[in-house]
Amino acid sequence: MRLAEARVMRLLSVAELAEKAGINRTTLYSVESGARQPTMETVRKLCVALGIENPMEIDEFAAIIARGKDPGMSEASRGGSAFPSTVT
Repeated sequence: MRLAEARVMRLLSVAELAEKAGINRTTLYSVESGARQPTMETVRKLCVALGIENPMEIDEFAAIIARGKDPGMSEASRGGSAFPSTVT
């Protein structure tokens, strides 16, 4: 699951998730867009804020974020659906 997809599925805005995670919203936007690679600490904060508690899920989530640009964010920012047609 992509970061933007996880956020949208929980009906959270960038500002709301950033506040819940205790990070700057600019940082969150940069991570979602792939412009910035998050630290493991940032990934863990995001996972806690999103309710992802299983260590295996956290590691998987970190690996997905580390792969680069979050396509869920790109689609949403183009005015399309934030939900991809297939879930990875």
